[in-house]
Amino acid sequence: MFRRPGRPQPVQTRTHAVIRRAVLETLETRRLMHADHGSTLEGQAPYFSVAFAVSATPVTIEAEHFDHGGQNVAYVDNSPGNGGGTTFRADEDVDLKPISGGGYRVLGTYVGEWVEYTINVEQSGTYVLDSRVSSMGSGGSFHIELRDVATGDFVANLTPALTFPKTGGHEKWTTLTNNVTLPAGTHVLRLAIHTNSTYGSAGNFDWIKFTQQQTEPPPNPEPGSQQPYHGIPFSVGATAVTIEAEHFDYGGQNVAYVDNSPGNGGGTSFRAGEDVDLKSISGGGYRVLGTYTGEWVEYTISVAQSGSYVLDSRVSSKGSGGSFHYELRDAASGAFVSSLTGNITIPNTGGHEK
Repeated sequence: MFRRPGRPQPVQTRTHAVIRRAVLETLETRRLMHADHGSTLEGQAPYFSVAFAVSATPVTIEAEHFDHGGQNVAYVDNSPGNGGGTTFRADEDVDLKPISGGGYRVLGTYVGEWVEYTINVEQSGTYVLDSRVSSMGSGGSFHIELRDVATGDFVANLTPALTFPKTGGHEKWTTLTNNVTLPAGTHVLRLAIHTNSTYGSAGNFDWIKFTQQQTEPPPNPEPGSQQPYHGIPFSVGATAVTIEAEHFDYGGQNVAYVDNSPGNGGGTSFRAGEDVDLKSISGGGYRVLGTYTGEWVEYTISVAQSGSYVLDSRVSSKGSGGSFHYELRDAASGAFVSSLTGNITIPNTGGHEK
């Protein structure tokens, strides 16, 4: 997945490396993959050769990264050819079109069509399932179900029929949120269209995201002890991983972060005992705000394999000239290891949530 193509940065294999960065909304790393797709059902294989890992680390599955296998195996599309006119996966029948800013949307979705994604659930339990969708009309709907990885047989509906809201534009996105129960193990996830909209096609898909449900954040460790937010490091490997900015390590001031002003200046009750400033975002989650020279936050990661990765950063600013960088530090000592990037300028986007 090449969301924002750029020069891939080498990442050293470390069991518990610590990545330090300036404050942002999200961080995503993706392994650069090549054509060795492995197998699930006969003829069907995950896009990145391994199943998307659903675990304590939130995982985002881009709609265009449906399984390999073709018509009637990895998907059903009622019209031959890629109706979106893109060269990406041009030999597939699923309709794809580029999105402003990078990536692709699945479009031209009609009743009876479906696409599948192979997932591996590390731990059974309740997960939050977010679906980023759009539609030019009203009344379109879809559902998401699990199927057996060996036979393709139906296992269970994860969701009821979900209605695409009329967003008024193909790239005017909204996020639908549902709680789903997932059994542990490898499964095939099918996204199936129920009804068409008044526009014709049902709607567009950008991505779906799984986040393990937590009623409360994990308890704080002993003062001065640094620990990952989810209790285990974010896993950087063949499956793309998204690190939400608000999920910085536990440990407090001068250990997991440095913030120049005491208290949470964003006024939220989430992680209210920390000094990093957090504010809720429309559609869910939080952004880190009030970032100034000399401040930093840290996230513990575990890199499965040395190599080149694409690092995407979702940022915003109401001014010009702000910049940040990423670096690796030793998990045991905190000592500097290497810079991952040079200074990266945050563009003036014209709004905190633009």
